[in-house]
Amino acid sequence: MSNRITLVTWILIAVAALIFFPWLAYRVWLSSFDSKRPFVEKEIERMRQAGLPVDNESLDTWYQERTDPTDAGAWMEVGQFVASTDFLTLAQGVPQFDPKTPEESEWTPDGWPAEAAARRLLKDTVDLREKIRTLSRNRIPVRYRIQFNSFQTTLAHMQSLRGIARLLDVECDVAIADRDSIGLTTAVKTYFDLVEVHRHEPFLVSQLVCSAIRRMAYAAIHKGIEQGFLDDSAIESLSKLLTEESLAFDSLRETFQSEMAGALPMFMNLDEYVLDDIGNGSNGFSRSMVTGSRRARYNDIAHYIEHIQSLAKLDTKSLDEAILEAEKSEEQLMRNIRNAGVLGAPGWIVTGVAAPAIAAIVSSFAEEKVQRNFLMHGLAIRRYQRKANEQEHGAFPDSLEALSQIGFDSKDWPTIGPKPFGYRIEDDNAVLWYTPNRVGRETQADPPSVDGSTPYADQLSGAVMRLKK
Repeated sequence: MSNRITLVTWILIAVAALIFFPWLAYRVWLSSFDSKRPFVEKEIERMRQAGLPVDNESLDTWYQERTDPTDAGAWMEVGQFVASTDFLTLAQGVPQFDPKTPEESEWTPDGWPAEAAARRLLKDTVDLREKIRTLSRNRIPVRYRIQFNSFQTTLAHMQSLRGIARLLDVECDVAIADRDSIGLTTAVKTYFDLVEVHRHEPFLVSQLVCSAIRRMAYAAIHKGIEQGFLDDSAIESLSKLLTEESLAFDSLRETFQSEMAGALPMFMNLDEYVLDDIGNGSNGFSRSMVTGSRRARYNDIAHYIEHIQSLAKLDTKSLDEAILEAEKSEEQLMRNIRNAGVLGAPGWIVTGVAAPAIAAIVSSFAEEKVQRNFLMHGLAIRRYQRKANEQEHGAFPDSLEALSQIGFDSKDWPTIGPKPFGYRIEDDNAVLWYTPNRVGRETQADPPSVDGSTPYADQLSGAVMRLKK
């Protein structure tokens, strides 16, 4: 009887152990989800005390402190008209606006099928373009009525901003076709003024749109340099504009900080932002992902904050170092997510979805800066040539080092990688080139050849400048 009781006792103990220890492990696992809560609360308070945005309310305050609402109504009117049916009717046959017009109709040195439509559009929009110029000229950062709501914030005016930039692109095409130095310089300045007015919105998508508009200006300057019609005044004005222009690459840390402020409310109120009206996952989330991340909320927030804070180490004085550090940061994030395992995965769910594509963004903004430096070289070559014209031989410099004779130091305007921009004389014309970062990080010995089947053809064609004598 005693032996039977002992056996029953041990069986009960074993059963209890089978239940208790997994339960205990589960409780320990759940408690680990709050282990980062003190860190999160401390970091958010530290950022708040430093005046940095940490939620929708402080992001709104941050935006208001940097912008002015005075011209917002006028900008909205311009944007609405550029997006209207009336405007698109005026723009028929212009490739920048009319999807039925093939890209081959855009301006090239060999011909311009859409010339009549482009000139008609500019004639019909004289007052509109003058209004855009007037609003942009003061460079006062405009404040739109934005309802900050984490990743659900809508920025409808950004689409109309692209339309305004495309109108300036038509203006540049006409100026280049007419070999009009003043017209091209005026349009390019409006591009840069337009960006300055709109670049203070605290979201990466806004910075990317502004970057795209700058590149449209760069493309126009590129064509002007190649065609060789820029006079001394235009060369000096464009060089000054490029030197003074604020670039996205130089304010990366501020951009990522404001992007984090827009993301944090989503972590804190996950159900509101990633579940639809009937409780299913949306915006890249499944319902099971939401359930798991809800439990591991503070670990998830901590991982996101740590990832964004790692970007504070980016050396924006060095294009190469910034790109390498961004790649390392992104690789480390992916490695952490892979190594988290099944038990740790809930602490990385929102971070994995919400973290911006750091490496691609830094690379894109760095490429924009390289393009600016590339144009500075092209303008310097033209300045050297025009000075040589005064001596009646009009020769291009034999090398980029020769630009020091006009006070231009190539080392002050670097490209990515250890080698400087490529340069040589071909058939009395000058050729300047570099290798885009997406293709490689070292300027090749010869300018890249581009045809319709070449990978990254658009980037490569913008990385070669053939200056006509």
